[in-house]
Amino acid sequence: MPKEENLTYESKNMMSELKPKKLYIREDEHKLKEDDKFKCPELDLLAPKELRDMIDRYRPKINLFISQNLDKYENEGTIDNFIQKLNLPKKLTKNPIKEGEEDENNNSKQIPEELWEKINQVQQLGGPTALSNIMQGIMNKSNYLLNNLEKLLHSFEAEDKDDANCRKQYKGRWVREPSQKLNFKMVQGAQQFIASLKKTKEFDQKENNDIINNSKTFEQLMLPREKLSENIPEEDEIKEEEIKPEEKEVKDEIIKLYELKDKCTNIIKPIFDRINDNSIIITQFMEVLAKKTTEQIIFERNKNIFQSKFNELKNITEEVGKQEGIINEIVKKNYDKIIPKTDEKKEQTKEMKYFAELYQLCTMFISKYEKIMKGDKYYNDMKDKIDQLMKFSNDWMIKRSNEKNLLLKNMNNLSKSQMYDGGQGYGGNPGF
Repeated sequence: MPKEENLTYESKNMMSELKPKKLYIREDEHKLKEDDKFKCPELDLLAPKELRDMIDRYRPKINLFISQNLDKYENEGTIDNFIQKLNLPKKLTKNPIKEGEEDENNNSKQIPEELWEKINQVQQLGGPTALSNIMQGIMNKSNYLLNNLEKLLHSFEAEDKDDANCRKQYKGRWVREPSQKLNFKMVQGAQQFIASLKKTKEFDQKENNDIINNSKTFEQLMLPREKLSENIPEEDEIKEEEIKPEEKEVKDEIIKLYELKDKCTNIIKPIFDRINDNSIIITQFMEVLAKKTTEQIIFERNKNIFQSKFNELKNITEEVGKQEGIINEIVKKNYDKIIPKTDEKKEQTKEMKYFAELYQLCTMFISKYEKIMKGDKYYNDMKDKIDQLMKFSNDWMIKRSNEKNLLLKNMNNLSKSQMYDGGQGYGGNPGF
């Protein structure tokens, strides 16, 4: 168990040690963070180490006591689970006690956490601007590589043509291998690269057009959470559905169960309020420092206070069990009349459609982002290969150029020597 951990009634995580499935959970409350522990200034700044040590020893013990007792009894979570598993139409399971609160909260709707994490991921990646910039970079790389390869092919063509002209001019004296034969593999490699790049360029252009067309749609994913929440559409007023007699019977009993649930809440909440009230805890253990009492007495005193609440909860748990039995019997008796057929389609609310559209947009954006990042890697890898081909080809053509110049020089020198020895060349033989 972590040190200095608070039991939090209105927190989603509510202390993993306290088995949160068994605890009352408020879905609209923030999670307790590690840094939120002991934010009480009196404890942080003024409490001596001896007092903090006592509280460190007290909290795990009292938390364990509360956890073990809460496991035995009903609470909001277990009652809600029971109602949910009935799988009844919503008109039968509405909580009339909470309807007023829901109406008050209609103006404070929020983007669900899971959806916001997805939207935040899009924002962290840079949104449509990032897509456009990366795509533009990809197209620039494609053009750069194609231009270089085209220049390389022109260089080979020029070299082949020059070699062919020399061979025609000097005939048998042009004693090196034909350029067309020696350059064939390099030319073929360049042509294959060009064919591949042209295909991907067509794909890149389509992808770029798609990004441009969806840019404005993606822009809404860059809005802050508050603004996106403000854009949640209002639902049309739904006409109250008619309730059949069989349905009314089970609805009335479920309302009684909600009343018991409310009683559970009113018992459990003060337990968490007290355990998290630092002023009470500090005051109690200051008495220990003053030698007026002991740590064990304070623990037993608080345990008795909480136990009285658990005794109340025990009585309500028995009532809840009986009420759930009554509901089960009614549902079993009238099952065919109150359970909707499986082929009946549930119409999505405007809110659900809005969330689904945002989620789909996020999925589409992330998919495009991952796709163009693969494209960017493809061009980086391709550039490495083409750079190697360019370097080898350029070095090769320099060698061929040097070879040509040396051959021309030797032929020129031979022509001069033939002028002096009667045109017999070296040893009286023509040529080399």
